[in-house]
Amino acid sequence: MEPCLSWENLDPQIVRLSLDNGRGNALSRQLVDELEGVLGDLEAAPPRALVLDGGNAALFSGGFDLVELMSFDARDTRRFFKRFAEILARVTELPCPTIAAIHGTAVAGGFLLAAACDFRVVQDADLKLGLTEADIGIAVPAPAQVLVAARTSPSVSLRLSTFGTLLGPEEAMAIGYASIVHPNAQAEAIKLARVLAEKPGDGVSVTKRLAGAALAQEIRAADARGFEAFFDSWMSPAAQQKLRALASRLSG
Repeated sequence: MEPCLSWENLDPQIVRLSLDNGRGNALSRQLVDELEGVLGDLEAAPPRALVLDGGNAALFSGGFDLVELMSFDARDTRRFFKRFAEILARVTELPCPTIAAIHGTAVAGGFLLAAACDFRVVQDADLKLGLTEADIGIAVPAPAQVLVAARTSPSVSLRLSTFGTLLGPEEAMAIGYASIVHPNAQAEAIKLARVLAEKPGDGVSVTKRLAGAALAQEIRAADARGFEAFFDSWMSPAAQQKLRALASRLSG
């Protein structure tokens, strides 16, 4: 089975991770497996800076692999979402600064994975960013709301979560989701990583750990108190009907 995630050492101080799961970089169980393994390596031996991008795919990530997810039973579905929430927490608390290079559309889980990074460079292109759950009849999970609120504001997080609003690059910049809008997101993200990696001492990494630990704690607490409500909305007849239709269209 081909890997869904590639790792490149740009130099001894900077790691580049690229999603590599087809045109849409769907967040599949295999990709979650690989992310968990890579996070363990990064936690044990952190670089000075990390860049996460969408590789050569058309999208940064179109979100979860719905075709695969709709084949899961309730237990596997529950476990998958629990694991993804923990991945978001672990990315936020990595002991190094992290930069997402968003060269194409990032929605749902893809939007959240980028949000877990400290900074986001968004390509100046025709792309969309946001949370689409409301249009399927699914609640935006509590940890996702906490994460998006931390990157924007509580009121913006609520608006994006309830209306399902999709943003362009400039709108994402205006609300604080995008740190920079640039014609070449991947090149600019690497440039920023080098700036951070060259800062003296451990001030950047310690600052990141302090901020990330607090946010990771909030994400885990939100998941503990809100998971069942989210899961019930996912399993509701209305949402399941929409999800099955979407999965059928994607697999056709």
